[in-house]
Amino acid sequence: MNTSIKPFTESDFEELNKEIDNESDYDVLYENADCKMWVKARGEGSQNVIKRHKYRGTFKFSTDLLYATVKDRRARKLWDPRDLGIETIEGPIVTETEKGRINRDFVTVGATKMEVEGGKNKFIMIGRSVDHKSAQPTDAFVRGEINYYGLVLIPTDKPDECIYWSIIEADPKGWIPQSLYNYFVQYGPKEFEDNVTKGALLRIEQKLSDRDCCDEELFV
Repeated sequence: MNTSIKPFTESDFEELNKEIDNESDYDVLYENADCKMWVKARGEGSQNVIKRHKYRGTFKFSTDLLYATVKDRRARKLWDPRDLGIETIEGPIVTETEKGRINRDFVTVGATKMEVEGGKNKFIMIGRSVDHKSAQPTDAFVRGEINYYGLVLIPTDKPDECIYWSIIEADPKGWIPQSLYNYFVQYGPKEFEDNVTKGALLRIEQKLSDRDCCDEELFV
């Protein structure tokens, strides 16, 4: 795990774009009309307990609305059942638990870059695990490690639609049952999409601004 909080640079965002375009090192796990899942079979990210997985899906919302939905920490607890609490140190810690499993926590640092593509906003989010003096490991949780994380929201030519790419590689620091991994691969993305859709519809219903969430955001 990183022992200091190293700033992200432009090369980190470029690396994520390369990872999205990389086809030769990934094997397809499944594909249907509106989504596709790959697992990294060769090169960096192919050796961890949870190898690097790449997923492409579609949302029927604009990138601005989707970004606001996933980044609004105040409203997230209303729609995301995994978000059982947020503790702020220099950003949020989200603790997640699943019944019958060993509790794990993760401490991460992230950055966001916004670009304009076809007159619409494209959002590129990256993250990784860090050690932080205000978030020391405890006996209540196994401290897992996020080795690689990226989420990209890309606008399409339709006003209320975007493509998203999600890439994650992790080390849970201990054994996890095959059934849990299978659930993550088969149902994790759909669960994410359902939860985010619920959150986006809630923002529309409450007439929240797409920029309400960005008071504390630092774009690079």
